[in-house]
Amino acid sequence: MKTFSLYLYSNKNLVGSLLALLGLAAWGLGFIGTFALPIVVGLYAFGVLVTPRTRYELQLEQGQTDEQIRAQLKVLLQKTKKRLPEELQRKAQSISDKIVELLPLLHTFEHGGNREAFNVKQTALDYLPSTLENYLNLPTAYARLHVGADGKTPQQMLGNQLELLEGSLGETERLLLEGDVQKMQVNGRFLEDKFGTPEKFL
Repeated sequence: MKTFSLYLYSNKNLVGSLLALLGLAAWGLGFIGTFALPIVVGLYAFGVLVTPRTRYELQLEQGQTDEQIRAQLKVLLQKTKKRLPEELQRKAQSISDKIVELLPLLHTFEHGGNREAFNVKQTALDYLPSTLENYLNLPTAYARLHVGADGKTPQQMLGNQLELLEGSLGETERLLLEGDVQKMQVNGRFLEDKFGTPEKFL
């Protein structure tokens, strides 16, 4: 059922349906006659076949330096700019900015094997890109309009996910500055449990 819903909202179906409607309009105006049905079906099939399916691949490579992470986050936000609503783009930018602020603070902790330092970098390299990737690979209309079992659209769900990431990073910054290792570990486990398996938004 979910697969069918995704197809209904897809660009392939929308373009195919538009061409089929144009075929029906041509039939109604008398431009086509006997072969109206196969022509309409053919127009729909043509629309489906020629419409490309855009796939986003946003995962970043592991083991990068701070400077490489900053550069990759900038590229990531550029890739998502056209598809994300302005409010969600601002949240993604805020998360990126917070990661960049935290990177210099992490070195003191990561050499001691602190899990929180690992999870902040995973937010940059995996959690944020995977969350955005899963959302952006949905048809645009589906992401904005389809209401799931929890009463939320994928767009609303993404907003909630980004708020969780943003809030957790803010808490991480506070704990890093306070040097509270135990609470940082708790916060790190929350990030890993929540975002280790990215939301599918279906």
